[in-house]
Amino acid sequence: MNVRVRSFARIRELIGSDSQALDVPQGATVETVWSAIAERTPTLSSLSSSVRFALNGSIVEPSVKLKDGDEVALLPPSSGG
Repeated sequence: MNVRVRSFARIRELIGSDSQALDVPQGATVETVWSAIAERTPTLSSLSSSVRFALNGSIVEPSVKLKDGDEVALLPPSSGG
């Protein structure tokens, strides 16, 4: 399966790209995507506990299964007031 991975802010800086295609196996989850990206970019490990995920524009839990052509967004922690 092929999914599109979008990254923003600090995650984009660490990865060096705001968008990339990723091949994942059937039955893959959002967590599978994060694990694959984090394996390529070990400096992301510091964000593991605070990163959020969106699937096709909606916030989801890491355990959500993917379909071919999905878009997964990696959302860094944010602050505001």
